[in-house]
Amino acid sequence: MTLRKSTRKSVIEQSKLLDSIGTVEMEREVQKQVLTVAKKISAAMSEKTGVEASMNEGEMKDYVELVIKELRSK
Repeated sequence: MTLRKSTRKSVIEQSKLLDSIGTVEMEREVQKQVLTVAKKISAAMSEKTGVEASMNEGEMKDYVELVIKELRSK
């Protein structure tokens, strides 16, 4: 019985760890993909209009992180 409890506890703890690792990796991948698309759109807009985007890469990253945090809180 003690072995089963210990095993169960360990599995639960490990699954939480894997979940958090998976979530972080997924967020990084989303951020990478969104930034790639945002850069392409920004370049296309700049080429068409001659006006540079108002957000730089750092600001785009910050905004993506903000959106991810908002989604997590819902």
